[in-house]
Amino acid sequence: MPKIEMKYIFLKKDNKNQNNDFRFDTFENILKRLFSNVNSEYFDVENKGYVYKIYYEEKKEFDKDIYYLNLYVESTKVKGSAVLDLVNRRLIRGKHRGDYN
Repeated sequence: MPKIEMKYIFLKKDNKNQNNDFRFDTFENILKRLFSNVNSEYFDVENKGYVYKIYYEEKKEFDKDIYYLNLYVESTKVKGSAVLDLVNRRLIRGKHRGDYN
């Protein structure tokens, strides 16, 4: 099966209205709020009756407040793209968006 990928860069916002109760320590903690069966390597997403494992890798540059997230799913191009679109919609609407672009 092909590997379908999506990559993100999160930048710390520089404003006074930051969500102070949010601590960006790992993507795993963010993903636990949005998805099921989250561990340090992957999480599950259900789409149209199928459960997909979405694998992720993270990298942080704390001195620059830059965080990288790479996601991938092993699936056909059509199904993989659809499930990553679902993941993307949840990520861009999550609570963490108050502190990061």
